[in-house]
Amino acid sequence: MKDKPIEESLSFLLVQLVRAHHHRIAGSLRELGLYVGQEMIMSQLWEKEGVAQSELADACGLEKPTITKVMERMSEAGLIRVEKDQKDRRVRRVYLTERGRSLKGEVRKRWYLVEEQLFKGFSERDKSALRQFLQRMRANMSPGEESIRQATKITR
Repeated sequence: MKDKPIEESLSFLLVQLVRAHHHRIAGSLRELGLYVGQEMIMSQLWEKEGVAQSELADACGLEKPTITKVMERMSEAGLIRVEKDQKDRRVRRVYLTERGRSLKGEVRKRWYLVEEQLFKGFSERDKSALRQFLQRMRANMSPGEESIRQATKITR
């Protein structure tokens, strides 16, 4: 298996798929004046505003310096506003602007149009199985998983 070119691996195919999906979503969001990743933050805020910036970073899987830059860009674009917490001035809370709220329907519509194209010809059963596989794969790649594997190797 290790003698095969990486281009023949499932991981390589998965990376190609992710890139194609990213490109398609990016083009669709660009028409709305958004960058890829901003829709993920907005999606969190559409469910609950006033979230601490650090909680938002955790929910979106972003590092603290990255979320700070993204917040600045989104604020400059008029999508969000960031305010210091009244009780704890170290905490920065994030709120959508009217513009940010108004994009909810269009962003979701575009996201699901891309998903519809992606899963053309797939049955509900196929999609359910794939969802389970992807969740298992994600769990395999979670932070604690690698250290568990390394510890297992060492004790064998």
